[in-house]
Amino acid sequence: MAGTVPVTFVPAGKTVWVSPGTTVLQAAQSAGIVIPAPCGGAGRCGKCAVRVIEGTPPEPGVVEVRGLKLAPRGMRLACLLKVESPLTVRPVIAQPTRSLGATEVREPGRELLAAVDLGTTSVQAVVVDAESGLELGRSSVPNAQQSWGSDVMARVGAALEGHGPALQKAAEDSILQALQNACGHAGGCLRNVTRLVIAGNTVMVALLFSDDVSTLAEAPYEAATTRTRSLSGDARVTQELGSSAEITVLPGVGGFVGGDLAAGLAVSGLQDYDDPGMFIDLGTNAEIAVFTKGSVSVSSAAAGPAFEGYGIANGGPALDGAVERVRFTDGRLALKVIGGGEPHWLCGSGLVSAIRALRDAGHIGSDGRMTPDGPLSSDFTEIDGIVAVTLRGSQGAGVVLTQKDIRSFQLAKGAVAAGLALVAQEAGIKPRKRMRFIVAGAFGSALDPDDLVELGVLPQEAGDGVHLAGNTSLLGAAMVAVRPDVVERIEDMVSRAMHVELAMDDRFNEVFLASMSLEPYSLKKRMRMSS
Repeated sequence: MAGTVPVTFVPAGKTVWVSPGTTVLQAAQSAGIVIPAPCGGAGRCGKCAVRVIEGTPPEPGVVEVRGLKLAPRGMRLACLLKVESPLTVRPVIAQPTRSLGATEVREPGRELLAAVDLGTTSVQAVVVDAESGLELGRSSVPNAQQSWGSDVMARVGAALEGHGPALQKAAEDSILQALQNACGHAGGCLRNVTRLVIAGNTVMVALLFSDDVSTLAEAPYEAATTRTRSLSGDARVTQELGSSAEITVLPGVGGFVGGDLAAGLAVSGLQDYDDPGMFIDLGTNAEIAVFTKGSVSVSSAAAGPAFEGYGIANGGPALDGAVERVRFTDGRLALKVIGGGEPHWLCGSGLVSAIRALRDAGHIGSDGRMTPDGPLSSDFTEIDGIVAVTLRGSQGAGVVLTQKDIRSFQLAKGAVAAGLALVAQEAGIKPRKRMRFIVAGAFGSALDPDDLVELGVLPQEAGDGVHLAGNTSLLGAAMVAVRPDVVERIEDMVSRAMHVELAMDDRFNEVFLASMSLEPYSLKKRMRMSS
């Protein structure tokens, strides 16, 4: 390996040899180490920060110095730090894989079924016994494509710049790792899988198949295909499972509405009610569906990474060390941290509840403007002229929330609220005082639905009728794996769905601006605005 230098990543213990001038982020991609880079490696977000444990790195340039203002002290940015000599580094935000309740499969001939949710931020898998239907294990791993950006448009841009093969490999690696973890320590487990069903948004599926994504780069956004597909025998996933395995990728509806929403709708039960209902998958690409009298209208809203805990100064995944809930009680903030201990960053639910708590304390107005005037004034400061507040844990350590973070959330919630109103308008529903709302996505059980209503993400008509459904994409894919005939029902629903393209709607900007306010709103009144 003459002419190359080693980069070692801890705590993973992986070493990769790279050419001088290679960035640490590129070295991590080669080593299969996931370092989130929400800005796509432009040095703007500070999320790819790493600590140099050993070695002598070159001094940071002007762009990196600017980006390091958003990272903890003593760090370097992996996207701009070039390797000139041996280095050992530790990513600030480590994203370990998680096996949840995995059971060892010992019978070599045991037939297994599997499902995968190919998400933008994470990839989740579940393995089921084909005979009994018993879930044997599930797991969640970070999507290795995060090194090319946190949202679907960043990935589309990376693919158009020639990174398509690397993005395809990252998707396959993530799927296989999620499946292997779900199998636990069973030898030859993947070879026992006879049917695998994959659900994902249209961009993730396109990258998995190495499709041309140029039609998804600009309006009118069109997916390469929305049909049910199978992975070819050349695909690494097929080779690992064996040629006899049946691998189905669920169909999407169109634009950025993919098979993940179709899978979620299949298990939502909304189609069985005569009353109108709404389904919202909150994530980087928020997907919306409105059911009424047996018909369904769908759309997607570019919410950005705020709901996933990214795109903010101190944001990250819902792992140990993340603040998942904040409340204002007795004149102070109370933080709930995943895994206990001191807070290190805010995950999506933590961001939502922190903004609600600061609203309750009087430090954030309905227009989103932060003010230090109030009971927490001593925790306020300015960072480069931007108002910021430190959310402190029980021992005094804390995470910073800035005025820019509030704006990022407003952009995300404004897109979702505007999308709900416009899709509801197109569906022709008549809002009622209480409606059925299903919220899917990464928030999980930590989210308080009341926060979504009070901050104007969901309308007042949601009331106490909000059901947090978790990962419905994975559940729907697993249902198809167990009952393959369900795919016909999904295809029928997809064929009848009306796709509302918000990017081509002249009313969107007006409704979006009205939806930026951090206060409750009526769906009925918002729909009048869009009529």
